[in-house]
Amino acid sequence: MMMVIKTLSRLSFKFIKIWDKVIPKNNNSMVICSDTLSDNLLYFYFYLRESEFKDIEIKVLTKGKSDKELKNELREDKLKNIFLNFEDDLTKLKIKKFRSLIGFWNFIKAKYVVMKESDGYFQSYFQNNKNKIFVCLWHGIPMKTIGLLNKESTIKNQNKKDFNWTHFLVSSEIEREIMKKSWKLSDDEIIIQGYPRNEYLLKNKKNELLKNEIRNRIENKLDFKPTKIIMYAPTYRSIKPTKFFPFDDFEIKVLEEYCEQNDVLFILRTHINEYNDDQDGLMKLNNLLESKYFILGNDFIEMQNYLLIIDMLITDYSGSFFDFLLMDKQIYIMPYDYSEYEKRRGFSIDMSNIISNLSINNFAELIERIDKSQLYNENLKDFFEYSKNQFHSYLLKDSLSISENILSEIFKKQNPS
Repeated sequence: MMMVIKTLSRLSFKFIKIWDKVIPKNNNSMVICSDTLSDNLLYFYFYLRESEFKDIEIKVLTKGKSDKELKNELREDKLKNIFLNFEDDLTKLKIKKFRSLIGFWNFIKAKYVVMKESDGYFQSYFQNNKNKIFVCLWHGIPMKTIGLLNKESTIKNQNKKDFNWTHFLVSSEIEREIMKKSWKLSDDEIIIQGYPRNEYLLKNKKNELLKNEIRNRIENKLDFKPTKIIMYAPTYRSIKPTKFFPFDDFEIKVLEEYCEQNDVLFILRTHINEYNDDQDGLMKLNNLLESKYFILGNDFIEMQNYLLIIDMLITDYSGSFFDFLLMDKQIYIMPYDYSEYEKRRGFSIDMSNIISNLSINNFAELIERIDKSQLYNENLKDFFEYSKNQFHSYLLKDSLSISENILSEIFKKQNPS
């Protein structure tokens, strides 16, 4: 029976690729291939709905989520308070499972295919097709290596034809060079503009109405009003779980007392799945969450909503580091496994200045950095300003029309090379 299923699967795969080559495309049709409408895809979709291209027919093709499930997720995030015509635009959006008859048909007929990352579940059906445009909006400036440069990657021997991007979005010349090497891209296949999700940050940086609403949603769960909100958002580790506050001298009670005396709230943005086989790590995380001064950062799917209101970001190798540069606030890193991570995974950029300027290496340093964050921020002002301009030059130069520029590049280049 299994052999029959596999044979039918291979045949359907071949037929779909053949049909995709010969069946005419609907120039007014786009599919977004993703199990979540998040990151750049989210902002891209809603900007599109308000643009001159608003009549483009858009469908989301998922791995398994239903129309109702995905729309409920978006409603839970209360995005109606961000996007003007949220409910109306969400109602118009059609969501189908990719590997279904209607899903495959929508994919075959679509002129435009948009994703936020490389994903073999969808891309195994991609092929060079002069009648189709494949767009990758990506999901953040990479600090660690990705794609073909990732030392942990299983795709090192793939050819350029396996990716098939015709348009790949980056935010700077630095990132362009990283993506060219990571995905075997040419200059012609790259759009340098900036990310829609960071355009959202810049446009709402001084939107006190929105920021107060985000704060209220968080503070309604607390029995104190924080004067300082710190997000601790380490990157996902595929081999072993992240160590929270990875210091030999770390004491939960001491940190809790400090938070109580200074009305500090820690938001922990982590990947719970990391701790499936790590009971000690899970216990430490649960011990932290027993305190009212520590909460999980799961009120919003979108990280950008947190970045708008936090006073400090602590991470390690997460791309949120680059996003938060736009907020002109303090950033630190806890690179406790830097040497091991560099050997195992590798980094896309030179980390020396970040490590030397922003590292927190013990518990005493953590308290000092929080206590004197304003002083440290002034001392590092030039470093932050330089870094921001390095990675966000296009966005800072033209922040009011980034999404419009991206849309123009995608829809007006009808014949990609």
